[in-house]
Amino acid sequence: MSKKGCFVCKKELPLGRTRFCSESCSYHHKLERAAIKRGNIKLDPIDCDTCGKRFEPRTSRQKYCDIHCWHVEYNKRRVAKRALIAKQPKVKPAARFHPSWKSPTFGERTVTTAEFVNCDTPERRELKVAVEKFLEKGGTITRYGDQIPTVDIQTDLTWQLPESEEKKIQAELQRIWGVEDVLGN
Repeated sequence: MSKKGCFVCKKELPLGRTRFCSESCSYHHKLERAAIKRGNIKLDPIDCDTCGKRFEPRTSRQKYCDIHCWHVEYNKRRVAKRALIAKQPKVKPAARFHPSWKSPTFGERTVTTAEFVNCDTPERRELKVAVEKFLEKGGTITRYGDQIPTVDIQTDLTWQLPESEEKKIQAELQRIWGVEDVLGN
């Protein structure tokens, strides 16, 4: 059996290769075939859109005779686009982050009456009086969402469990941790 040679450089093919000895030979063959195909296509000469010089296009999409003419047209398009953008009204970039829907519970609402918590400091009492005067004059306040109610930490927290349930938990935790009064009762 005779050994085959590379399709491009005619060297002996390595084991496992059937047509080309390397990737570079495969790539060169691909370029040669593309050049032949381009050479077979003859397009009619056209005028360059920038300078008006007559040239033979390599593809049917080519409009400019060389890269310099293409850059001239590209810069004209870019300047025109910038001018168009400058004429448009400016939109704040953060506007896209504003929600289009507002939750009735947490959204903002306008109120004409004020609710106050216990005022025990002079600053709080002064603020309460100022807000009430503002509302009497016809002012409105925008309220943002319902606030979480405050918890009075000073009172003792107790477990609200039935006594039988509490004894079960107490016994289980005592067995696991070895501590007498786990729930603090």
